[in-house]
Amino acid sequence: NEKIRRHGIAYVLKSLDGDDIDGKQLEKRYDQFNQIYQELIRQNLKPNMKLDKLIENIKLIAGYIKQEPNEIDWDADIRRKVPELVAHIFALWTLKNAEHYFEAEGSDNRNSYLLQPHAAQVISIFRMLGIGDKNEELKNNLVQIGTGEGKSITLGVTACILALLGFHVRCACYSQYLSQRDYQAFVPLFDSLGLLNYIHYGTFNRLCEDIINDNGDIRQVVEQIISKDSNTGMKNNQNIKRAKILLIDEVDVFFSRDFYGNVYTPTATLRD
Repeated sequence: NEKIRRHGIAYVLKSLDGDDIDGKQLEKRYDQFNQIYQELIRQNLKPNMKLDKLIENIKLIAGYIKQEPNEIDWDADIRRKVPELVAHIFALWTLKNAEHYFEAEGSDNRNSYLLQPHAAQVISIFRMLGIGDKNEELKNNLVQIGTGEGKSITLGVTACILALLGFHVRCACYSQYLSQRDYQAFVPLFDSLGLLNYIHYGTFNRLCEDIINDNGDIRQVVEQIISKDSNTGMKNNQNIKRAKILLIDEVDVFFSRDFYGNVYTPTATLRD
């Protein structure tokens, strides 16, 4: 991670590959992010710091945006919020994990004990959110991040931004262990922003289960219909109102024959 951090924005933009990328726009957005992030760290990095004001400001920046399944709002006003939100959320993450920085008082390389985002992570988030191309639309995106380059924090911060902007976010991975490890690492961040109900991590199978049971236990309903000749139906869950967004970790595994090339077939057992 230290090696990656040495790669500045110029190196990242030069190495960037994709369709309709506006390098100048990306650099402008990154400079805006970096200026805000550095100032937030300067203002707040102190022993026994209180982060309530920073958390309140994050919520104020996001505002109240209602994203409905068939009516997603991603206009210029929302897009302008993204660099500022990314800066504030990364600052909150850095400050929440600053204990080793204070323990290293007097060390020559004290700043190396701070968890800080590098340019590749920030640009990856911008691109996933459509920032930095000609249209800046929220659409399907594929971002490649190498092993050890901070994929987990990139997904975690992206999930925070989307949840703050009104979406229900699911982060799917093939491994239950990796999924739970990442989720537990970011629970303090999600919780401090009041997002635990809107960000869920799990395996692809867990994702399928959650979708088919959105309006109730489908197996139980099928059993009741068949065994009791009942007209029992699925209940319309009025609590599910947010538009859903899926973030996939290890997308190459997802597109393998075992997942994307297969079907998910739930079964129900009938008993006398």
